[in-house]
Amino acid sequence: MSKWYRVSALALLCLVVVALVWHNASQGAVPKQDPHKPLTYSPNKPDESKPKVSAYQTAVSGSQPYLIDLPTIHAKGPIQKVGVDQNNQIATPGNVHVAGWFVQSVAPGDLGLSIIDGHVDGYTQPGIFEQLGHLKVGDTFTITAGSGQLKHFVVKTVKTVNVDLATDALYSQLPGVSHQLNLVTCGGTYDRTGKHYLSRVIVSAEYAPGSKHS
Repeated sequence: MSKWYRVSALALLCLVVVALVWHNASQGAVPKQDPHKPLTYSPNKPDESKPKVSAYQTAVSGSQPYLIDLPTIHAKGPIQKVGVDQNNQIATPGNVHVAGWFVQSVAPGDLGLSIIDGHVDGYTQPGIFEQLGHLKVGDTFTITAGSGQLKHFVVKTVKTVNVDLATDALYSQLPGVSHQLNLVTCGGTYDRTGKHYLSRVIVSAEYAPGSKHS
């Protein structure tokens, strides 16, 4: 089992932006990131301004993803590369309108399992994956690679699972699906005491080369 499989569900999937202002100076400011490298610092308060999509395309190689378009839920935005953050967790995207491709998974459309996460909400703005749970089996969406290639995907399953079961669900490939992409965000009830959501929404999709859908 590879190292990234062993990251805990809570570490991987804490995508909610907590409505709590941190005054502890030891937290410090978010360090500047080289956009060509995976994000390795999860900010306490992600940016909520609309990002410039072109900046994300120039930061990836030809086969890597930079844009996701989910037309049936009216969600579209850039994708940044994310790795493991300062807390040994999967880094959450630095902007609520941006999704994060976990670079220790395969690129979307490649053989194996790819993972893209995104915020469900921010302090004042909805996140890119706010409506993720409204996707339906058979819905189609696209990922655009740095080369400009459109990669089409068809939704196979949509489920909401308890955080305790999220790891197994997120890293499981569907029978007969060799090129799989899982999208994930927070969902279910929000625990105000613990400052986190109690469930995760996980959408599993299959790469559909040659598809005419968008």
